[in-house]
Amino acid sequence: MDNDLSINDVKTSVAIVAEINISENLVAEVVNPIDIEFTPKLNMQFDTEDEAYDFYNAYGGKVGFSIRKDYANKSRKTGNITISKFVCSKQGFRVKDKRDIHTRKPRAETRTSCSVLMQIRYDRKKGKYVVYNFVESHNHPMIIEECTHMMPSQRRISVAQAIDVELACESGVPLGNAFESMSRQAGGRQSIGYTKVDQQNFLRTRDRLDSDEMITNIFWADSRMIIDYGYFGDIVTFDTTYKLVQSNRPFMAFLGLNHHRETAVFELALMYDETANSFAWLFDSFLNAMSGKAPQTILTDQDGAMAKALAQVMPRTRHLLCTWHIMANAQKHVGTIFRNDEGIKSVLSQFMYCYDDKDDFCIQWDVMLRDYNVVGNTWLNNLLGLREK
Repeated sequence: MDNDLSINDVKTSVAIVAEINISENLVAEVVNPIDIEFTPKLNMQFDTEDEAYDFYNAYGGKVGFSIRKDYANKSRKTGNITISKFVCSKQGFRVKDKRDIHTRKPRAETRTSCSVLMQIRYDRKKGKYVVYNFVESHNHPMIIEECTHMMPSQRRISVAQAIDVELACESGVPLGNAFESMSRQAGGRQSIGYTKVDQQNFLRTRDRLDSDEMITNIFWADSRMIIDYGYFGDIVTFDTTYKLVQSNRPFMAFLGLNHHRETAVFELALMYDETANSFAWLFDSFLNAMSGKAPQTILTDQDGAMAKALAQVMPRTRHLLCTWHIMANAQKHVGTIFRNDEGIKSVLSQFMYCYDDKDDFCIQWDVMLRDYNVVGNTWLNNLLGLREK
């Protein structure tokens, strides 16, 4: 046997031995080298709970295990955290899901009831958080140093990476393509420091919070709305014409008709802006609230960002344009062109209700453009491109 083993060979061998020992109900510790200054100690002090968490997370990253916050107690009087407990991510066991019996490939158990933890409590006299309990010994192998940066508690999207993700999203680049491109720039997936799921979660969080971490987009649907949607949600109108007077933020509604031809409200939303990302978040939230049931047909205005989001989130839903919005936009864009007794509404109504044949529609449209001398009108040409809606 060759005695010249590399460090990687040794680490691999140790990890294999550790796994064998655990399978035989023996405890094996495989620990990455760590400086004594990074090891928690009893009575160690921190200014804030976040500072204690970051310290313990850095320690976990160097040793080779991921951490999570198990619980935190708050004072009823002040609302400040008095006791907090950080544990190894393999602590305890996952709660049994009753739906597992219907799952073809249930998730494998990854926890080992590891007892490693660090507990802190607030000392009023010192005005500090003090470590009062620390358990160091694991019952499972550690992650090798080359892979610790991809553990859940260690993954981070840096400011520079966040900017790249946002630019790619706003430019219409698919998230998968953007992730692969950034991975190559970083030297491979193992070096980028986050996963595709982290990237998706970042964009969702960004769409809900502003720079001050305040809520931006919100929607609500009560039980009555959800029940009504189950009965009458085949055709839905998404109305964005309402505005809040003070903040001027879009107030939107998902509406329909019940069996008495009365308006049924399925969902309401208060939005920070009307970007494609915000609309995608809203439509995705709508589907989640309605158990994944998408409407067969949805009627909206001519907003391009909305159309992009609908195609992404509800690809099988037929997207049509609301005639009321078309008329309102026509009055605004070309109302001055049709200043005769008929008016723009009368002219466009013919194309909405009178021509079922495609050839007849196109012939009469060309006649209308020539009669009113608007052959090169951009808005009308764009409207013609949307005639199927």
